[in-house]
Amino acid sequence: MQKIIVAAEKSQEFGADYEMATGAYYGKYLCRLDPWPDSVMASFSKLNMDVYLTMWGPSEFTVNGKLKHFDLMSRLPEIPVPVLLTCGDNDEAGVKMVKDFQMAFPHGSMAVIPGASHLHHIEQPLIYKTIVSEFLKDK
Repeated sequence: MQKIIVAAEKSQEFGADYEMATGAYYGKYLCRLDPWPDSVMASFSKLNMDVYLTMWGPSEFTVNGKLKHFDLMSRLPEIPVPVLLTCGDNDEAGVKMVKDFQMAFPHGSMAVIPGASHLHHIEQPLIYKTIVSEFLKDK
């Protein structure tokens, strides 16, 4: 799968093999439920591809659009309120990356949801609701 993705990134040709490799990636790191819930499918069907391609670019894995050099990490310390970041332990965002963001906030908190990927709020809704409720209760 990785070879297919690397080849597509290099050639900028995102055909059927790339779509298949992306689908396998999504099933592991985006949403681990099978089948995906109707709500997830509905949201993907409403995705504005013109906007997505302009802002992100044609590759799911490399930013080539207008967001390529957009980085507000240095401004996160300016946010004075408590912030909760959540991720799944199999999240495409990656636990380390989310931890880096959490550390940039002066009052950042983080929770890693077990057995979940990027759509952890859908995969583990009871755990997610408990974490958010506890965070809000303390504020």
